[in-house]
Parts: sequence; structure tokens; C-alpha cells
Amino acid sequence: MAHCDAVWGGRQPYHLWTVVTVYFYWQWWHYTRQSWGISRAYRGKDREAIYEDGWLDQAIFYAIPIFGIISRSAEQHPTFIGMELWSFPVPPVVAEFSGYFAMALLVYWCLARIRAAALGKLATIHTLYMATHFAIFYLGYIATSDITLGWLMINIWHNAQYILFVWMYNNKRFSNGIDPNAKILSYISQNGRMWFYMLTCIAVTGVIYWGVLRTLDWLFFAGLSATIVLYQIVNFHHYLIDTKIWKLRKPKLQKTLEIDG
Repeated sequence: MAHCDAVWGGRQPYHLWTVVTVYFYWQWWHYTRQSWGISRAYRGKDREAIYEDGWLDQAIFYAIPIFGIISRSAEQHPTFIGMELWSFPVPPVVAEFSGYFAMALLVYWCLARIRAAALGKLATIHTLYMATHFAIFYLGYIATSDITLGWLMINIWHNAQYILFVWMYNNKRFSNGIDPNAKILSYISQNGRMWFYMLTCIAVTGVIYWGVLRTLDWLFFAGLSATIVLYQIVNFHHYLIDTKIWKLRKPKLQKTLEIDG
């Protein structure tokens, strides 16, 4: 333990801030992209509804998340999750103008949804999802002054969103009943077992994280620093895998989720 104190000296390891900084910006990008993908899935379920298309569609979707990360960067927080953070040097005036632009697009979107409803062509589920998307990114990156608390809010939303989406996918995948080749997964994916599915995911993840973290503490006595690094390594892997397996352009995914290509 004396060796541990000599190495760490009660301070963060040199260059740990780079890991924290990369994680901070990368998780924002991943959360935004996952939300975009799920919004596409909901949109694909109602092709008769009125939507925005092309660059306007993307501008509306990304406006609040971009405003959020620009605002956070302009605030120049010295730490994130208790560790040193470096932020891009964004002038406050840039954050202010990005906010005006985002709000203008949001107002346009609201008016467009009202018009679609008046014409009887409102995609209700997609609209509700988009509302939660705007709300959580605004709360997590703009309305909340504590950078770590804001991250925690959007991280919980992201993980709950991910688990729910995967459950819906597996629910449709195993809609014919228990699959002998995947008995446990198909069992917890049946109708009425969503909470059981979520609790199972939480329990399995908790056991794995606890075991790995205890092993790290025992081997390296690294404490919080190793915990942070491990957590980010696991998340980076999760981000990369997501980009490969959740491609809505894949015919198999489109068929299972019952969406148009």
C-alpha cells in the first residue's frame, strides 16, 4: 500500500485527463447517434405521416444536442466525474448563438407537428420520442449546472433506452415462443416479462462489473482511477460494437422491427 501511495501520491495519474476528456465528448456523440437510430426506427413504422426530410430533418434532431455540448464546452468545467477535464475553448457568444439557432428549429418542429396533427398525419410515437430526446439533452447539458449530474441523467436515459429497445427487438424476434437454442433469452423476452428482462440485465452487468473492479483493486491498488479507466474502456467497446450490430439498413433488423427500409 505504501507503494500505491508513492505512485499515486493522492493525485491523479499523469495524462488521465485525456481519457476523461475523450470519454466526455465520445459519450455525447454516442448518445446522440443512438438516439438518432432509434428515432429512425420509430419513423419507419408510419410512412404515411408527415415528416421533415433531408438536411432539415437532421438539423432539427441535432440542434439541441449540439447546443448542449457547445454550452458545456463554453462553461470550461475543470473536472468531470471527479477527474480533471479539458474542454474545447468555445467563446460564450458561440454558445449563445447556437442556442438561438436550436430554439428556432425547435419552434419550427413544434409548429410542423401541430400542422401534421391538424391534417391527421401526425406520427404520435415518433413525436413523443423526439420530445423526450429534446428534453433529456436540454436537461443534461444545458439546464443542469453540475456537469456530472447532467451526465448521470442522460446516462441513465441512454441505458434505459438501450435496454428497452433491445427488449423490443428480442420480443419480436422470439414472438413465436421459447427458442430451444436460446431458452433463457427467449423466455425473458416474452410479453409481460420486460421488467424481468431489465432486472436480469442489471444483475448480470452488476456481477461482471463488481468482479472485474475487485480484481483490479486487488492487482493494482488503483482505486478510483482504475475504476474510471475500466468503465470508459468498457463503454468504448460498447460504443464500437453498437455501430456494427445496430445498423437499421440491415434487412434482418428491418424485418424483425417491422420497419420500412
